[in-house]
Amino acid sequence: MSVSKGIYRIAQAIRWVGRVLGGLWFIAMAYALTSTRASEDTFLLLISSVVFVGITEGIAWVLEGFTDE
Repeated sequence: MSVSKGIYRIAQAIRWVGRVLGGLWFIAMAYALTSTRASEDTFLLLISSVVFVGITEGIAWVLEGFTDE
């Protein structure tokens, strides 16, 4: 396996782990937001889940940029 292919696989792993964990986090916070009396902390955690997915997508995007060379 080449280094380029290894970096690409790491990027894909980061992307999918971020999507899965961020998605589960988002669903849990959305459920908590709708099922109970929501506080500001719950809304902040909901927004944090979206930011988390964005960060992991950004990291994967940067790593994939190294594989295009």
